[in-house]
Amino acid sequence: MKIKAGQKLIDKIRGKKKHNKNNIKDIWGRTIYSQDGEDVVLYSYIMNGKSSDYKGFFVDVGALHPQRYSNTFIFYKMGWNGINIDGTPGSMAKFNEERPRDINIEAVVSDNNSEKVSYYIFEESALNCFNKECAEAYISEGWKLNNIVQLQPKTINDILDTYVPKNKKIDFINIDTEGIDEKIVKSINYEKYAPDYFIIEECDFINKDFAQYKELSNIYKFLYLKNYIVVGKTMRSIIYKKIERRI
Repeated sequence: MKIKAGQKLIDKIRGKKKHNKNNIKDIWGRTIYSQDGEDVVLYSYIMNGKSSDYKGFFVDVGALHPQRYSNTFIFYKMGWNGINIDGTPGSMAKFNEERPRDINIEAVVSDNNSEKVSYYIFEESALNCFNKECAEAYISEGWKLNNIVQLQPKTINDILDTYVPKNKKIDFINIDTEGIDEKIVKSINYEKYAPDYFIIEECDFINKDFAQYKELSNIYKFLYLKNYIVVGKTMRSIIYKKIERRI
């Protein structure tokens, strides 16, 4: 998926620059670790009808940090575990230290593993990306690029085949990969690994009428055919739920 260095990238960059790095609390006193509160929104859906001691399983693609901007840490604190994946060299050291129950994998994820990809590493690690136009947009806003490395990607199915425990249901998959989210969504083996929920970053719709989303989003069109519906939106992310449709 080619990402143009347009307003959606500028919105995302400025959003990351302005975001308060300190965790905040919602009106019920729960600590919010996500960038825009995705974790507590998903919590409301995923725990509806479940006992408070329910322990689920997640997959986080583009995990970044064990706590900062994390859509999964609130669940880890509840006793859940899952798979954290991030391509930034050395990124899993903190995960191994702070989240030892999880399976922590340093890898770049794409829809194929045939050739190496350029990975742009910024001083602000939340901006690390594969896409040259994304990187150039970030640089134009004054963000410091530290390095460009060539990395061999893995497919999401290769990782899930290797690390998801046998017969384990995936409660949700979080995807935030700075430009290749659509490729990853479309490459998942839904016969084996369809989660109950997705959180997917879609910065195209930060400053657009969300009523246009189903007509404009390729991810929406694809997941609709896989029996997912949109149940939530934050500033940058869309939350999908799998349903059973009657024919």
